[in-house]
Amino acid sequence: MAQDILEPNVFLNLIRAHERYWGEVARFLKGRNLTVQQYHVLQILGSQAADEGLPMLTIADALPNRVPDVTRLINRMERDGLVHRARSQEDRRVVQVSLTGKGRELVDVHDELTRFHTRQLSHMERDELSQLNELLVRMLEGA
Repeated sequence: MAQDILEPNVFLNLIRAHERYWGEVARFLKGRNLTVQQYHVLQILGSQAADEGLPMLTIADALPNRVPDVTRLINRMERDGLVHRARSQEDRRVVQVSLTGKGRELVDVHDELTRFHTRQLSHMERDELSQLNELLVRMLEGA
């Protein structure tokens, strides 16, 4: 009987942890005038893109969570001066997205967010965090 409730309890605790921690991250980014989705795009471009940028479809595929309309997201980011779009010279169907100077400055939020995550999880030992990470990776592999 105890096993019958283990899986639902694990799932509920996973959701609770996600909501609590993710809410803190969203508030942290909001204080820097960024949405979570914008932050992810900046990180993808900052870590993977040379000056020529990345194709919009590559960005969409690299996002950690599904964004239904990446074009609108990029439109808003371009309007806010964070990214620049241009048609590829080799294939006019491909839209390249690159960081502007303002966007590059905000990529530095990553270091600040890393320190934030360290504070969020400071109550756990390093070996516990490592074990949790391994279990989450294993869980994702089974999904």
